[in-house]
This record gives sequence, structure tokens and C-alpha cells, in this order.
Amino acid sequence: MAGGAQAQLRGQISGQVGQPLPDPTQTQSAFPAPATPTALPTLEEELRAQTARRRARERARAVAAAPTPVINPRTRPGVQQPVRRIGGLSRPANRAVSARPGAAGAASQPLPQVVSPGLSAPAAARRRPVAEEDPYAPLGLRLGGVIVRPAIEVSAGYDTNPLRTAGSAKVKGSKVVQVAPEVSVESDWSRHRLQFDLRGTYNRYSDVENANRPTLDARLQFRGDVGQNSTVNLELRERIDSQRPGSIDLTSAVKGRPLVYTTTGSAGWTEKLGYATLTATGVVDRADFEDGKTFSGLTVPQGDRNYTTYGGRLRGAYEITPGVAPYVEVGADTRRYDQKIDTSGFERSSTGATVKAGSTFEITRTLTADVSAGYGQRVYEDGRLQKLGGALVDASLLWQVSPLTRVTLRAASEFAETTQAGSPGAISRRVGVEATHDLLRNLSFTATASYTHADYLGVSRIEQALAAGLRADYKIDRNFVFRASYGYERAISSLANNGYAAHVFLAGVRIQR
Repeated sequence: MAGGAQAQLRGQISGQVGQPLPDPTQTQSAFPAPATPTALPTLEEELRAQTARRRARERARAVAAAPTPVINPRTRPGVQQPVRRIGGLSRPANRAVSARPGAAGAASQPLPQVVSPGLSAPAAARRRPVAEEDPYAPLGLRLGGVIVRPAIEVSAGYDTNPLRTAGSAKVKGSKVVQVAPEVSVESDWSRHRLQFDLRGTYNRYSDVENANRPTLDARLQFRGDVGQNSTVNLELRERIDSQRPGSIDLTSAVKGRPLVYTTTGSAGWTEKLGYATLTATGVVDRADFEDGKTFSGLTVPQGDRNYTTYGGRLRGAYEITPGVAPYVEVGADTRRYDQKIDTSGFERSSTGATVKAGSTFEITRTLTADVSAGYGQRVYEDGRLQKLGGALVDASLLWQVSPLTRVTLRAASEFAETTQAGSPGAISRRVGVEATHDLLRNLSFTATASYTHADYLGVSRIEQALAAGLRADYKIDRNFVFRASYGYERAISSLANNGYAAHVFLAGVRIQR
């Protein structure tokens, strides 16, 4: 065996020695060449591979840039689920579909990529159009957490009947200067709300004595957010007006215009119970009448007209839709006069009750309204005075006809007190309309009209009043407004020689901040 192995080894060596040496000019491979070489990829296959790699990179970048899931804030914490964004959704690539068996020359080709609309890119968020800021609106003064908007209006003109003289008496006109200051204070808090509005006017007539008169209307409102579903509402209001000599409760012999002071305070509580809302309100109303003086110096006492009213209201509403909420309201009050018996010998103190049903509604954000109808009645302590009762209709409607035109309609009913012998009073009904049109961004026209009707029970007397006006406002900038106006007043009475008419022309400037 050893001899055979040695002979085999010598044969291998001798065979290697006999082979020719390799050419040094040729490159030698470190690995032996394969027995069967592999075919190179075609151009179509290479393009397909590049497309696949590019799509893979795009998917990786999309995943990295995807926003965090949004949690629905209205869902309870225990069941909150991420809300998928449309931009994060995509359609997977279509698979290649082979040709039907037996089709000659058919090859596997990818289907064209068709992405559904809205899934290739994040959908644009639909935003509610933001109302354009009025470049002529006053900005106000920010003082801490409140915004103060002061203003004053100074006008001059002519009044054809300053004293509102009735009948066939000679009427004398006069030049008039009107000063009307006002201020508005509004809170800018995250919770609660405070609102204060004050407006006063003073008319001075240079050609007629005893015609000068002031007016004042001040209101303070506070809403406190006690909890998520509970609020407290407080309101205090003060009004000052003047009486016309010759009206139903003031003799024409009085000189000048005695003042009337009305103070109202209310406190209420509102509770939301799901879609239902319950509101309870207590009201105190005080009226004081200033004594008059005749031209001869005699005093005309009016203390028997002073009274205080204590009342309450309960209102329940149910929101059917976000724009419609019908409600029912009931109220009761007691009215106490300072003097038990007036100058005519009647006891004027009384109790009253009202019931109303209505609804607040909003239609396409262009029409909002609060309309109600009901019945009210007052019972007087003096048995000689009839019960005063009748239908009550109240309405407040705002219609945005177009971006440049808006119309406001108001209607109100109330019990009017009187000291006329044998009459308990009247139900006074008033309706008014106001239309404003912006001819330019800084030029607007406003037209107003109103009608009042009062039928006094127990005495054959009906009082009616008509009023109409036209006003033009030219806004110079945010702080200055030029204003011109015309007003018409007409009083009609069932008693002879007790009506009057007046025309008022004014022009001036309003300074605001």
C-alpha cells in the first residue's frame, strides 16, 4: 500500500510540472467561474425595481411625518378611541395580475395606480368664514379685565313743538342743542360676565321756556357661572324720563316737564338639565313721580302715583334643535302704592298674574327671534275698579336680509297704570320696526317706525302714538361719526284737542373711543 501511494503522488506532481505556466498579462480571478453564467436583468425589470424602492422610501417618510392621533374630547375617558385622520390613509399598491391561461404572449403587468380622491393628501379643513373686522368700529379702552367704550354726541337743530303742545293752541318752535353722553363697560373674562351701559340726553331749547328736559337709561348686568350647568343672573336698571303736561295723568296747567324715576332690580337662577332649562327670577320695581307746579306757583302733588311692585317669574324651556327652544313662562306680582287711597278716592293696590308660551329660534343664522303670546290679568283691591285683563304678545326679531341690510322688529304688551277716576288702567301695546342699510362701508341709513295703542278701561279714552325717523351716519374714522336725523311724532287721543304733532331736525358729530 505504501508503494502504491508513493507512485500516485509522483504522478500528480509530474502532471503539474508538465502544464504550461499562466500568462502574466491576463487577470486571474480569485474565484473559479461558474459553470453556467446567470442572465442580466432586462431594462423593464430594472425600472420596476427602482419604482418599488422609490415607493418604499415614500411610505417610510409618510409614516414618519404622520400626525399624532386625535382624541375625541366628547368621549368618556374609559372609551376614548383615536380618531383617524384622512391624510394618514392610503391605498396599497395593486398586485400584478397574470394573463389568463392560454393567452399567447401575455405577461404579468402591474395595474395602473389610481388613488381615490381625498386619500392621496390630507383633506383641507373646512373653516367657518371669519367676519371681517369693521375698520370704523371703535376699539375701546382696555383697563385690566374690562373694555370701556366711552362716547359723546353733540347735535344742533330745530324742533317745531318743544312743549308738545296739544289742541289748537298756538305752537312755537325753537332751536335745540342736544348733548348725549354714553359709556359701555364689558368684561373680558374666561368665566362670568359683567356689562354696564349708560346713556343720557339733555335737550336745551333757546327760544321756549320750561321745555328743557333730560333722559337717562343705565343698566348693570352680571352673570355668574356657578357650575357647568348653573348660572346666577343679577340686574339693576335706572331710568329717568319726563311727563308731558296734558297727558292722561297730568293737567296741562303744569309748567315744565316733571320727572319720573323708575328703578328695577332682579335676581335669577338658571339650571340646565340636559336639553331643558329652568329659570327662576325675582323682581322689584319702584316708580316715583315728581310733583308739578303751575304757572301761578301752585303745587300739583303726585305722591299718590308712587308704587312698588314685588314679583317673580318661572320659565321652563326645552331645546328641540340647536336653533329652536320653545318655552312656557308664568309670573305673579303684587303692587303696593305709597298712599292707600289716591286723590280720586280709589285704592290702587293690586295683584297680577301672567302666563305665556313662546319659542326662541334661529334659521340659517340670518333670522333670530323670540316670540311669545299669553294672557294677563290684574285684580284691584277697590271693588269699584274692574279687573284689567287681556292678551299679551311679545316679539323680538332680527333679520339679516343681506350682508348690507338688516331689519329689527319688536312688539311688547304691558299693563299701564292710571289715576283716572273709575279706570283701573289700560293694556298698552307697542310695535316698532327698524331697517339699516350700509350704502358704503362708512355710510349707512337707518329708518324707524313705531305705533302705540292704549285703551283705558272704565273711561272712553283711547291714546295712540305714531313715530317715524330717518338717520344717516357717515363714519370719518374709528373715533368720529357725522350724523344727521329727522324725527316725526304724532299723538292721537279720543278726547278733543288732546293730540299734537312735532318735527325734529338734528345734525351733529359723535366722538367715540
